[in-house]
Amino acid sequence: MDTSDEWIVERTGIRERRYLKDPTKATAFMCANVVKSLLEKSNTDPSEIDLIIVATVTPDMMFPSTACLVQSMVGANNAWGFDINAACSGFLFALVTGAKHIESGACKKVLVLGGDKMTSILNMKDRTTAIIFGDGAGGVLLEPSENGYGLMESNLHMDGMRGRDALYMPAGGSLNPASEETVRKRMHSIFQDGQSVFRSAVVSMSSSVMEMLSIANLKISDVDYVVPHQANLRIINATADRLGIPLSKIGVNIQKYGNTTAGTIPIMMSELDEEGKLKKGDNVILVSFGAGQGSQYIGMGKDLYETYSECKSVIKNAEKILGYSISEIMFSGADDILSLTKYTQPAIFLHSYLVSMLKNEKNVGIVAGHSLGEYSALCFSGVLTFEDTLRIVNERGKIMQNSADKVSGSMAAVVGGNEDDVQRLVTECSKSGLLVIANYNAPGQVVVSGETEAVEKLVSMGKQFGAKLVKKLNVSGAFHSPLMQLASDEFKQVLKDVKIVDSKIPICMNVSAKMEIRSENIRSSMEMQMVSPVLWTQSVLLMKEKGAKTYYEFGPQKVLGGLIKRIHAEAEILSIDTLKDIQ
Repeated sequence: MDTSDEWIVERTGIRERRYLKDPTKATAFMCANVVKSLLEKSNTDPSEIDLIIVATVTPDMMFPSTACLVQSMVGANNAWGFDINAACSGFLFALVTGAKHIESGACKKVLVLGGDKMTSILNMKDRTTAIIFGDGAGGVLLEPSENGYGLMESNLHMDGMRGRDALYMPAGGSLNPASEETVRKRMHSIFQDGQSVFRSAVVSMSSSVMEMLSIANLKISDVDYVVPHQANLRIINATADRLGIPLSKIGVNIQKYGNTTAGTIPIMMSELDEEGKLKKGDNVILVSFGAGQGSQYIGMGKDLYETYSECKSVIKNAEKILGYSISEIMFSGADDILSLTKYTQPAIFLHSYLVSMLKNEKNVGIVAGHSLGEYSALCFSGVLTFEDTLRIVNERGKIMQNSADKVSGSMAAVVGGNEDDVQRLVTECSKSGLLVIANYNAPGQVVVSGETEAVEKLVSMGKQFGAKLVKKLNVSGAFHSPLMQLASDEFKQVLKDVKIVDSKIPICMNVSAKMEIRSENIRSSMEMQMVSPVLWTQSVLLMKEKGAKTYYEFGPQKVLGGLIKRIHAEAEILSIDTLKDIQ
């Protein structure tokens, strides 16, 4: 291979790698050793483990799963498990999935492992990949927290359109099964567009950290450590520079191990712990880049469905209305299916409806919802029946999906800078095409929407106008902008046949940030929502002015709580998502 140690260190920061050379051992062997160490350290018997989740792109074999092999190796005979194939983001996806099983009460002890024998899929003649990757594994044992510590928030994403050609292995799946040709062409090895990965990684990791700070209502100074995926030292340094975080607060060990894919973050966490750098109460952000999901997640509502007969009845009724099995998509479907707008919208509404029905909170003085969430608020307040709300949301999702397919547009998040500066930025970039502020999410955090060229110009110019971070969002259309006018006109026709009555509770509408009760005013606001900005900041300020002190957030993940705290710092937030939250 035409390379040198100097060239490698200069471009990657990597000085050493670990290779598992024994041909009889693979990923399961490494993960099993991690498990044995975790069990010994926590004084846990293997029989106590309920679930094993292994994040890996190099399973020992296609099936059985690596989790199954690990179970056998460590004697965790009471556990079930599965693998997650999400490359470098795999451990974080597995961590959030494992935490949800703990939070729901379904499991008490969950092993979350990330490991890869990357040398098994490397072309050792390709210096763009061979010098980067190594073999390794790490993991954590999750248990219920009784003292407020643990996984506070999560924020996962996926960008299959832009990411699928940047880092991949062409053969070995059902599209290109193993053959003489695939072996001859080295199609069972990693292919990587290094420059594309570098650019995407720096932007996505820094923006993900900023989003996480916003959701958790934290400042950079509140963070004790950021543990990034160890892909390349230049990526890590560039990310730290964009965030303004000193390197002393960044976990780095890529120089010793290279990129172990799903293993990098848990290995780094283990080293920080062994060095005594992690203490109870520390705020630690884990960040990677790759595939993911939004507020929806596979398994949402399943614990409610299996526990309460009334939830099962609601879901069955919903499936008759929708004409398809929404429960299958929500409980055990694929992420890419659930993430389609036409399925996401009814799924999120159903989940929100179930938790609000079970909580049955009577002492509510005002209701509000953010964009899609406004329909949950309309149903809760009696403006719409459950059946009509589900039909409306279902049609809304399909109309928005169709509009996004026909009309080119995009959106971007702008973090930092005051409202006047952002408006000047939008005005300047509007010279390249239609561009508007679509969401006023919180002070210093807005979303813009419009024609793609104008959005891209805004992303490139954002920092000149005082923005700390500008990130193009992974959405399929220019929602809450005039580009949705055709969709809005079509949606008005849907609303024509819907009975809308006066609200039992004052509802703060997105388009006006005003309290409404009368049905005609509510109908007018619903008709305008698709092409109007979401005035969330203004809505929360109005609720605060009206005396709101406690906010119930009904729905998947804890999306709005962080935004509300940034607007109304003294507010008490009660987020209701899982069975545990209900109980």
